[in-house]
Amino acid sequence: MSALALLRPLFGYQAWANEDLLEKLKSLDPKLHKQELHSATRLINHAYVVGRIFAAHLTGARHA
Repeated sequence: MSALALLRPLFGYQAWANEDLLEKLKSLDPKLHKQELHSATRLINHAYVVGRIFAAHLTGARHA
């Protein structure tokens, strides 16, 4: 199995999971769930940074 054949469904699943998570977060009341939304934002940011590092490793690019 090629790397592309392996990664394509994994990234597709990640996109689906991200969309579902964002829809759920959008339904929360920002005043009632301020701490939860802050925590979720930090976790999403962490996942984004790790994803950028992963992409840099795949392409041989530098990352901070």
